[in-house]
Amino acid sequence: GILVENANDVRFHDITMQVEEGIPFEANDARNISYDRVTLSATKDSLPLMKLTNCRYVRVSNCYQPEDLELFMQQDDLCTDLYFVGNIMPKTQLLFSGTHGNIKLESNITK
Repeated sequence: GILVENANDVRFHDITMQVEEGIPFEANDARNISYDRVTLSATKDSLPLMKLTNCRYVRVSNCYQPEDLELFMQQDDLCTDLYFVGNIMPKTQLLFSGTHGNIKLESNITK
């Protein structure tokens, strides 16, 4: 997978990843991250596909996730300003964990 740590202004665009185990995307102490048109394979472990720790201004947009998922993104209490815009995730039960951190949803298709 990919680990972003102590970073600012990181962009992922038009990526398809197949990860056999673990969490495909992790970010720690990062700001201004954009995930646009990203498709990830679900791991066998029923883990979330993204894990954020102390991150701010994270945008997930135009992503397609066809597989069954319980949780797309797991974030801690320090994460703020999370945006989900225009994603198609028809078999995803939850886009994110919890309700804290100023989360904005717009035009997403989920379960």
